Amino acid sequence: MSKVSEKPELFRGGTIASPSDRQWWRQDSARLVRLAIVVGLIATSFLYLTWRAAPPIVSGSSSCGTQSQSAGTPASSSIHTIKQAYNCILDNYPAALDPRSLLQHAMGGMVNYLVQHHQDQPGAVLPALTGDRQADWQAFERTYTTMTAHLSSNQQDLVAAAIAGMVDGLHDDHANYMPPPRNKGGASAPPGTRTGLGIHLPFYNPEQFAQSLPPLYIRSVDPGSPAEKAGLRPGDTIVAINGFSPFINQHPAPEVISQLSSSAPIRLQIQHPGAASPTRVSLVPAAYPATPLVSTRMLPGNILYVRFTQFKRGVYEQINRAMQQAGAQLKGVILDMRGNGGGDVGEQRRIISMFVHNQAISTTIDRQGQRAELRTDESIPLFHVSLVALIDRGCASACELTAMDIRDLHLGRLVGERTSGMASGPSSDFSLDDGSIVTVPVAFLQGPAGESIDGIGVPPDDDVHPTSTELAAGHDPVLEKALEGL
Repeated sequence: MSKVSEKPELFRGGTIASPSDRQWWRQDSARLVRLAIVVGLIATSFLYLTWRAAPPIVSGSSSCGTQSQSAGTPASSSIHTIKQAYNCILDNYPAALDPRSLLQHAMGGMVNYLVQHHQDQPGAVLPALTGDRQADWQAFERTYTTMTAHLSSNQQDLVAAAIAGMVDGLHDDHANYMPPPRNKGGASAPPGTRTGLGIHLPFYNPEQFAQSLPPLYIRSVDPGSPAEKAGLRPGDTIVAINGFSPFINQHPAPEVISQLSSSAPIRLQIQHPGAASPTRVSLVPAAYPATPLVSTRMLPGNILYVRFTQFKRGVYEQINRAMQQAGAQLKGVILDMRGNGGGDVGEQRRIISMFVHNQAISTTIDRQGQRAELRTDESIPLFHVSLVALIDRGCASACELTAMDIRDLHLGRLVGERTSGMASGPSSDFSLDDGSIVTVPVAFLQGPAGESIDGIGVPPDDDVHPTSTELAAGHDPVLEKALEGL
């Protein structure tokens, strides 16, 4: 008996296949149909899950890109630029946001701009919003088109006001908006210099100034600056700025104090400690030598004093070199981080790893709730010395993370004032089509003990507030207190 072929042909030598052959084909066809159905269902499910996982976007909108992705000539600011910023914030901020809140702040920013420039429009009102991301944007876009129909074709300032409103509405210290650059002409400051008056006050931002009380005294003066050349010294009291008191009925006047950071000449009335009457001083902002990024000196008792103004690349190398040069007799280190606004988290990790190994120094939590632990760098040489850090209200971001590590990991003492509480989390810069930049946090930060210090700050172990009298006498009570325990 001959063996039946496993895959018979429909025709054999021109004759029709046998009934058994036809039965095999029908069974095989049924298997193929079932297999095709299963594959189709799997493919459909995959496409559906991919669509569900993708972040929602506004129809017809391209989102923002990182600075490294930006290229080409910037476009003119337009409603599309606002749309990019809207999507950028919603897609990257590490917490769920209500699109209605973003658009309300955008409209508020535009209305404030229009009112200030006497261009208010009847149509400048917020449309009814539902919380649906796409539908709310479409309603906002229609309103924008109506309200700008009779305005100038150059809408750069209005667009900037809308985006700034959205960013400010986040109330996040690591969120920022930088408008597109303008060509104003003029020469920039030479390398290694900074431009200004060289005056530093006891507060570092408008929120701190809003909580301050008179008198307004000078905390420090930059060497070689216009202020130093005019004879201004730490401890001097600023009585008036361009004829106006910085305080009105004991309340700070921001519009007056802000003139100290403008590029225009300024007239000050200064009261030197012990002087019989105030002195009038005229200052013009100018370029002067920038403060060194790192400065070190040995103090009595083999104590190394290190002051650094930012966490920039190269700071660790300079601090490590100074500690190596101090040799085996080094007993302690004082890190003066007063006024340090933060910087590179990687540099912060290298610096703290000089004093501790095998420890988690922070944790970040992204928008998906994923936790990432940052640990010390074991390749960094470890120094077994006493540590004291000097902090104040100007210590922010990576500086506060360092203070938090010193406290939580019991690495040393903190002396001075509570830090600024500006430590939301690591942020990224995103470019918009007009050349402007939106900066938003991409994760939230927690310390080694699991705490958040954003909006709170890190308290010192020894609370020391310098007075104008002490500063005028050349004393540094914070440094003096730090030396007591070393």
